[in-house]
Amino acid sequence: MQKKEEVEQKKIEEAETVSSEREVFSQESLIKAWNNYVQFTKEKPVLQQTIQQCKPVLGTDQRIMLAVYNSSQEEIMMDEKIRIVNYLRKELHNGLIELEIRICEADKNLKTFSSKDLFIKMMEHNPSLSKLTKELNLELS
Repeated sequence: MQKKEEVEQKKIEEAETVSSEREVFSQESLIKAWNNYVQFTKEKPVLQQTIQQCKPVLGTDQRIMLAVYNSSQEEIMMDEKIRIVNYLRKELHNGLIELEIRICEADKNLKTFSSKDLFIKMMEHNPSLSKLTKELNLELS
């Protein structure tokens, strides 16, 4: 319980840390930094997919707007928000960056993964999941 409180306190302290840098940045440099953040999400495939699908848009006053497609993605991004903002502040040299997340209607051409598709993708990255599935006599539906 104390460990969890320490982690939460650290998140709060990270959020309060605001760089004194105020460099102006472009939409292109924002997208580049955003795409680079994917390297930190390899252990979280759903977060990684969300970051790859949803691209941020630079607004006014260093405000970054991110439109996600459903409440699950919104929750995932809210959990990661502090780390993303701190990363973007550092990479773009601007301590005023803020991230605003909202739900929008999904693009009809956007491929969404079913649970089965996601599990198959996870097995590609970790073949031992296939062995575990066989050992436990689990079926993919």
